[in-house]
Amino acid sequence: MKMKINNNMKIIEIEYNQVMQFCGLNVNEKNKVIETIKKYFNGSKYMEYEKDFECKISLDNDEIGRKTFDLYYVAETDDLINSIKIGKTSIVAKLIKNYIAGFECQGYMQKIDDELIQIYNMINKEIAQLGDIRLKYEMSELWDMVQKSSVVPYEDDKFLENKSERELVNIFLNSLEKKLELSPERTLVIFKNLDHLIEKNDYCDLIYRMKDISDSYDIHFIVSTSIDGYCALRNGLETGVTIFNSIIYGMPDIYHIKEYIESNYPFNRKFGYDELMGILQKVIHRIGKCGELINASDLVIYKLINESLAIKESITEPPVQQEISFLLD
Repeated sequence: MKMKINNNMKIIEIEYNQVMQFCGLNVNEKNKVIETIKKYFNGSKYMEYEKDFECKISLDNDEIGRKTFDLYYVAETDDLINSIKIGKTSIVAKLIKNYIAGFECQGYMQKIDDELIQIYNMINKEIAQLGDIRLKYEMSELWDMVQKSSVVPYEDDKFLENKSERELVNIFLNSLEKKLELSPERTLVIFKNLDHLIEKNDYCDLIYRMKDISDSYDIHFIVSTSIDGYCALRNGLETGVTIFNSIIYGMPDIYHIKEYIESNYPFNRKFGYDELMGILQKVIHRIGKCGELINASDLVIYKLINESLAIKESITEPPVQQEISFLLD
């Protein structure tokens, strides 16, 4: 399925899947597409300076409305923290409202309300001696007190700001999954530059976690990265990958890629799926980029600088002549 973005000047096609990975080194184009999608689905009025973001978005030529998704956007650590703290856009705040609405919770709150009324009555007996004044109390203030509480880690001497981005992303995803369980809504989550928030060895695990959530609920994820190695291609995630470089390229499924590479390789060579996906993961961000291959002088300088840092480069598998001829052709 394709997501088409039409801004009356050009049409951009995105591989549409439960988890969409935006890869490539054309960061400006990639970020503009993300901001366009974000602005479209948050449903707010386009300001004069946002004319470039005005567009129509369709799925396989069927236009979809601006209020189609409940939208969440994460571009930096503060976005994760704000989604956890109590606030207007907080997922945890929405969960608390669901918990408070539960019958058992209402019963406890009623008991607390009865006790507070007695306390206020006793205080007002004393205050009445000062003149025609009293303390006013309404049960809604009790609900406000709960919703104005602070969200902090279990350890009292720590703050959410001290948690790692990986922990914060996990809390965000846990909260999101629980919210969907209590109140299913069609949801879109955008992680802009996730590679700037988490370590490479955590990336794939988080992508697969998003896939698991999207298998259970009507939720889609858009994740953008540009650092080598940040792309998940296993467990059926090879579709939904769009690469932004000199062209915008939608990655076909791994079976077609494997067939094409083996049919056109300089000599007869068969690749295992894991082997091929590992290679693609290393080069994914450079696919579709003109003039990306570097010359011998660049490689020598790169090797010299690395050796000055005591980093040794080695070729794990020397290329055969057919591969060298193909690269030089």
